[in-house]
Amino acid sequence: MKKTHSFANRLTLKVLRTVLLLMFVTLAMTFIAAYRSMRGETVGRYLGMRSVVSEKINLEIKTIEIGARNVAAEVAVHMESPEAVMSALDREIRLNDFADGYFAAFEPNYFTNAGKWFEAYAYKKADGSYRLEQVGSAQHDYLSTDWYQRAMQQKVGFWTDPYVYNNAVYCSFVQPVADAEGRMVGVCGADLMLKNLIKDLHDIDNDSRSEGTQNITGRYSHLDFYSFIVNRSGTFIAHPDEQRVLKDSLQDYTADVFYSDCQRTVRDMLQMKSGIAPLVVDDKWTDVYYTPIVSPGWSLAIVVPKRALVTPMIILLFSLLSATGLGQILVWIICRRNIRKATEPLVALTHSADEVAKGNFEAPLPDLEYHDEICRLRDSFATMQQSLVKYIQDLEATTAKKAAMESEMKTARRIQMSMIPNRFPPFPQRTDIDIFGSLTPAKEVGGDLFDYFIRDEHLYFCIGDVSGKGVPAALMMTVVHYLFRSVTINVEQPERIVEIINDCFSSGNKTMMFCTFFLGVLDLKTGLLQYCNAGHESPFVVGAPSAPGHVGSEARRLKMEPNVALGVDRGFPFAAEEIPLKPGTLLFLYTDGLTDAATTSGERFEHERIKAVLQQTAEGQRDKDIASYVRTMDDEVTAYVGDAPQADDLTMLAVRWNGSEE
Repeated sequence: MKKTHSFANRLTLKVLRTVLLLMFVTLAMTFIAAYRSMRGETVGRYLGMRSVVSEKINLEIKTIEIGARNVAAEVAVHMESPEAVMSALDREIRLNDFADGYFAAFEPNYFTNAGKWFEAYAYKKADGSYRLEQVGSAQHDYLSTDWYQRAMQQKVGFWTDPYVYNNAVYCSFVQPVADAEGRMVGVCGADLMLKNLIKDLHDIDNDSRSEGTQNITGRYSHLDFYSFIVNRSGTFIAHPDEQRVLKDSLQDYTADVFYSDCQRTVRDMLQMKSGIAPLVVDDKWTDVYYTPIVSPGWSLAIVVPKRALVTPMIILLFSLLSATGLGQILVWIICRRNIRKATEPLVALTHSADEVAKGNFEAPLPDLEYHDEICRLRDSFATMQQSLVKYIQDLEATTAKKAAMESEMKTARRIQMSMIPNRFPPFPQRTDIDIFGSLTPAKEVGGDLFDYFIRDEHLYFCIGDVSGKGVPAALMMTVVHYLFRSVTINVEQPERIVEIINDCFSSGNKTMMFCTFFLGVLDLKTGLLQYCNAGHESPFVVGAPSAPGHVGSEARRLKMEPNVALGVDRGFPFAAEEIPLKPGTLLFLYTDGLTDAATTSGERFEHERIKAVLQQTAEGQRDKDIASYVRTMDDEVTAYVGDAPQADDLTMLAVRWNGSEE
């Protein structure tokens, strides 16, 4: 049984699929718009943060540079004694303590009473007090340092590379000092302790970080983002992880990374460029917002994990999907309820249709509230019920008439077939003649006939085919059959018998029907066959015995004048013909239903096949039963046409003369 599906459910699913599609399109558009908005907001936020951080650091750097130059100018005025230099440094550190310390170093033996090394250093201690020291000595030989030699050679101020002093890491801005004659006599500078720079950078990050931001996981789990500074060689000089300062480099991030974008980002940062680019940091993808700090040759970078944007988008997507799912459930519940209610009349109509299908044509139909398409369907169904009732009544009357007609046709068939000889052998007491025939009408009744009887030791036999099929042909066949019996009782000559039958058949033949007819008169004593043809198929003659007890296998068509069919020309002069038969000779008569039998492709049985079947049946057979010729021929033609329907009446008659009984 075929599985049924509720129309309401199918309609609900279609609506649900449509709504789901629209929701997903809206969701996708909302998600894309939100992503672009959040991406733009994130980029704008961190670009602004990069600008603020770089400005603060540049301001601090610039302030230290100005302090160093002020110290150099102050020292140049007070170089008359070591005490005057130290006093100048003490005044400067107390007035401008934004640097971690100020120093002034001089050429060897510049102050004869101070020895070879003289470097005054003023700084602020952790407790807030100020300290002034002379740190130059053989142990602290500043004369051999790179920064001192470079300053004396370049004669311009610059930032040194990071260095370690008293277990702390510093960067200094150094400025050469000249005497009144313009000779380079020493170097002044201001110190920046990298520990304080890291603290300042961390404080700036915390000030920029908004409250409630979800922290990232990993090495720096306490940060959502962070900043670092590298010098021109890529070495970290400021980093949240102080263990990396002066030990790790930016290149370490990308040493095992084969992404060209990451390598390009590192190159751009070391070349003092500004931009936004991806970078793999501690095996995590991040976006790096970088910009140069030009004066010291550093590069500032703000590292933002990708998840800073991805995580909110995942939360947003989950929220949208959850809302979509809840919306779909709500739509499904509402649609299912409303559609089920709207389709209840259809369900009632379905039950009524089932009752009608079972034969209850008076099944009640539901009453509908609204005059809509379903109401029109209900009205159409009511009209169909009325039509079905009338149709069934008409069909019953027609069926009764048809049954009566079929009964009458069956009766007519029995009557017609009773007129045709149907007892074989017809003359069991005689050995000189064998006869067998069959008639198969294409419809209930047909227009073919055959008949025979013996009078005065003469066998009178005939075969005929009335034009057309069915009842008209059957009526005309009855007329011909009656005329054959009536005329042959008193007339012996075959041509005269045919003429009388033709004249009678033609009289009053307003339907212009005709009948092909063959009449034979066989002298049972001598074997002389006299015959007259009226447009019928020429019979086959199967040869006489070729040896005692054997029948010859040669089959040939009987030569005769075709003449015209009965009913065509009243008064037509028919001529008789004759042929002597040898004992054992067989006559095979048939109608055109045999030759015209055709396959579904239109290929006809034809005379050659008839001849071949007769010869194969007769060849080599001893005392062959005459019925086998008709039955074999019937089997062959049935097998030949296959599934093709019978188009015409089929009649066959076999007559064999065995010789006189005397």
